[in-house]
Amino acid sequence: MTKKTLAERFEVLEQEYNSVMSTKYMGTSAFSHRSQEYIDSAKGNNWIARAKKLLEDSYGKESDYYKDFNDTQRIARFSSMPR
Repeated sequence: MTKKTLAERFEVLEQEYNSVMSTKYMGTSAFSHRSQEYIDSAKGNNWIARAKKLLEDSYGKESDYYKDFNDTQRIARFSSMPR
């Protein structure tokens, strides 16, 4: 197996993002009983893991990019919780 360059990995990640976003659908939240947009969670979680690994490989765990990505993940999880 050949090693892909970082640029190639970012390109593949973008393509995978588009694939994940193509799974969007409307559903009703079990908590708020409101209509909400969802994506395929398995594909979404896989994409998040790959993005995180690519940021780590590109910039390191101590980089602002990596830390901001983790912070954004936390915000997204809490924003979908019932209020």
